[in-house]
Amino acid sequence: MVKDYMSRISDEDLLILKNYAAGVNKLVEQIHVYPMEFYIFWNHFEPYTPEDSVAISFIMMKFISSDWFFEM
Repeated sequence: MVKDYMSRISDEDLLILKNYAAGVNKLVEQIHVYPMEFYIFWNHFEPYTPEDSVAISFIMMKFISSDWFFEM
């Protein structure tokens, strides 16, 4: 689903997502202590990609729209 969306995204939007990912990766390079989740789950940081931003937006859309029946 994410790959399909990424193939149809405009060049301007792709540039925005790439710049955002570059900013996240630059910030992670500069911090000395990772957030607590990395230590709790014994995980390491993988470089952030534009696909990560799209996947997060899909997950948010799923959670926001999944309980529409109960909100009525």
